[in-house]
Order: sequence, then structure tokens, then C-alpha cells
Amino acid sequence: MAKAKLSPELVAKLRGAIRGAIRIYTKRVADDSLPVGTSRFGGLPDLAPGTRWPRAAKIPMTFVAQLRLEELAPYDVDGMLPARGLLAFFVHDEVTDAKAPEMYSAHAALYFPDAKNLERAALPAGFTDDPLRKPFATAALRFHTTYELPSINTHEAKALGKEAVALALPGSLELPLPSTLNQVLGHDLYRDNGDVPPRGTRPLFRCDSDRQADMNFGDAEEIAFRIRDEDLVAARFDRVKLWLPAS
Repeated sequence: MAKAKLSPELVAKLRGAIRGAIRIYTKRVADDSLPVGTSRFGGLPDLAPGTRWPRAAKIPMTFVAQLRLEELAPYDVDGMLPARGLLAFFVHDEVTDAKAPEMYSAHAALYFPDAKNLERAALPAGFTDDPLRKPFATAALRFHTTYELPSINTHEAKALGKEAVALALPGSLELPLPSTLNQVLGHDLYRDNGDVPPRGTRPLFRCDSDRQADMNFGDAEEIAFRIRDEDLVAARFDRVKLWLPAS
């Protein structure tokens, strides 16, 4: 962007808008190579004894990922997540007939505050009724801390005020785009397609169409599990909502 003198007020707003984020990098591994309770994409989830595999109507959902919060804690610079436990994410992406719920119309985020007694789940009955259906491939995860400003045209960017809008900030800063969309917390990546994330929520977990895990979310490219700030503080992950950006 052309050099411009920013008011002290705008500088303060920009600083206040910075959020810490946890980038996720994946590497395909054998499903049985990861210990129970560790972070992963795909494969089979680790659930507390007696936990029912989430379903949409009668169709078992697809397991997307699990995140061990003790592993994320060193990278959670804003201290937004619980220090302990495990989060497991599921999505409905299978349509068996005309009566089945629409794809991506259902999801689940399970939170286990104590991850010590989890068990590796088995595929539930009905998951492979379609012979072409299979779980996502297993990928091990590594994490990296980064810092983000809101993307242009999002509610958070507009809240920076008229001066920021006139200077097309923060977009005109031409900050480098991340090499992965897999991420915990932080800001949304706005794709200039008119589809603005819902107001009053923030991304809890964003998942890309990840090649290492053989994930493909179609035109949306990614899925985002979103949460309100008050629910995040209260660890009410049962209130997480799924959002798909438009293509």
C-alpha cells in the first residue's frame, strides 16, 4: 500500500484487533501409529466410554479431527482454550437417499474435559452402507503460533472505523497468505466472494480440503466450526456452529 500516516486511534485499534492463531500442518501416517488421545485428522476418533457416535438422522457422521488441548496449550498465546481435554469434530457429508438430511446440515463437536480414559472407537454400523464411503485418512498434526488481523470486509475489519475503510485496511497491508487453512482460533480468511462469516462468532476450528487426510469439501474448500465468545469462555462446545464459505 502507499505510505500513509495512520492516526494514533487507528494504530491502537489495529493493535487491539490482533488475535493469536494456531496453524495446523498435517502429515499422513498409519492409523495405529498415533497413541490414543493425541491430536489427529481423520482415521477413527478417541471417545469416552459409552459415547455414542454422532449421527444425522440415522446416518453416522464422518469424523473430521480431534485436538488434544494439552498439545495446543503452548501455542494458545491468548489463553482462549481450556488447558486440558480433547475436542472431537464430526460432520454430516453423506446423503444416502432423498429423505436423508442435506449434506453439511448437521455436525457435532464433542468435548471431553479429561482425556485420560478415552478409547479408540470402531466404525459404527451403517457407516459403510455405501461401499465407496470410508473414513478420512489419518494425519498427524504439528502446530505453529501466528498472529492475525481481520480480513477486509469482515465485521471485525469494518469495526476498525471509517479511517481503516478509506485506507482499505487491513487488506492493503498485503500481508502474506498462510500456506494452510487448517487453523484453531484467529480470524477468518475472507475470500472476496460476498459471503461474510456470521456476526458474533469467531472461528474455533477451520479445516481445509486437506490432501494428507484425503479430505475434500467440494466448492467450499473448507469447513469452519464457529463459536460465540461467551460459549468459548464457558467451554460450551456443544453450541458450536458449522459454517461453509461460498465457492
